[in-house]
Amino acid sequence: MAYTASITPKPISDFTKELVLFYLDKGGIIYDPTAGKENYQFQWLNGQKRFITFDGNKYIYICSDIKPFKHVDFVCDFVNSDIPLKDKSVDLVFYDPPFGIYARKDKRGEDYNTNISRDMETWKVYYSKEVLKKFANVSRKWVIVRGQDQYCPPASLNFYPFSQIIQSPEDLVLHAIYVYRFSYSRIPLVRARMKRYQRPITTHSYTYVYRLKDY
Repeated sequence: MAYTASITPKPISDFTKELVLFYLDKGGIIYDPTAGKENYQFQWLNGQKRFITFDGNKYIYICSDIKPFKHVDFVCDFVNSDIPLKDKSVDLVFYDPPFGIYARKDKRGEDYNTNISRDMETWKVYYSKEVLKKFANVSRKWVIVRGQDQYCPPASLNFYPFSQIIQSPEDLVLHAIYVYRFSYSRIPLVRARMKRYQRPITTHSYTYVYRLKDY
């Protein structure tokens, strides 16, 4: 049975470290398919691909991205192609696709492929059964997925909860949900500017922890 925990916001790298070391408490191989240019989720590794904790547990970190950043091990557009890893070859997949569905017009937008707008149906593909199934295929134990509620368009009452966006394949069992709450500052509609209606500008982000059905 899954459980839910509300998390006090902290640097995402610290949160990632706590999750990874908790669920892989005996060591293992980590795969990060959306590393990005700055690799924010795994900055706690300080560029290491292999490390040993104080209690002697050994970890290996593998990462990819759709762009050939210098620190990634290989380039992979997992939405449109297979992941070039053997089945059941890693212990944990940590998946954090770009949250935004609206174009970010700056250097960060270019680096993270969020400089183009996506409609809701296109964005949902990142959380489809087909994509998550690929991660389930390469993992032996865990698949961790991050996502967020969305208003689409942002200046509207059209609310899309993340729980209705993510689609889980049958071989993944939802184990835990960690919830963040924060004001999403880039939403271009705040209460003071609303003309026709009011709605919250607070959204939530989530970390879904799945275990493999056979684990």
